[in-house]
Amino acid sequence: MRTIAFISDVHCGTMYSIMPENFQLKEGNPLPLNDGQKLILEYWEKFWQECESEGVDTNVWCSDLIHGQNPIERGTQLLTTDFNEQIRMFLELAKSKAMGRKNHFVSGSGYHRGVRGGSPDQVICSIINEMDNTELDSRFLQSLGQQIGARYFDIDSVDESITELFKATRRVGSSTYMTSVWPRWWLLGLSCLLLSICWFVRRAIGLV
Repeated sequence: MRTIAFISDVHCGTMYSIMPENFQLKEGNPLPLNDGQKLILEYWEKFWQECESEGVDTNVWCSDLIHGQNPIERGTQLLTTDFNEQIRMFLELAKSKAMGRKNHFVSGSGYHRGVRGGSPDQVICSIINEMDNTELDSRFLQSLGQQIGARYFDIDSVDESITELFKATRRVGSSTYMTSVWPRWWLLGLSCLLLSICWFVRRAIGLV
């Protein structure tokens, strides 16, 4: 039997929503918590403490994990309109809560996706799932090796003898070959003669 936590409408990025402590924008500007955010963060931590005590093993993140760019209000009431920064805010809050649990995501409303119609919720979903799935897929690597003509070795099964595989099997040498810039001197002489004739003709008709 599964124990499931539902988390909805986190809306990271607005001054009225939750935000991690000591968060800094990529330029290094700090974003201190206001009193309301401090209270929400306190409730957030209490919620996850309850999840731990109840043995929650599955999270369902129900839409609008970030707030987006607030296009109708022209970005007012936002801490940042940068989708990447809002996503980073959410990940700092949620990554420790997602690790070790099954995570499912429901995409949010179009208003919070941005004018290009992208889905930041999908980006977050892929990042969280990648963070949680860190096991080595040896069968895939073996199959890939066969397709590209390589060999797969497990780190626990190799010893010093594997270095023999990386020794050069052919000797690479160097040679020097020198050639003249003008291998055909008669061509150089002909070019000079034609240029001279052209100059005398142009001088004769007053072009030089």
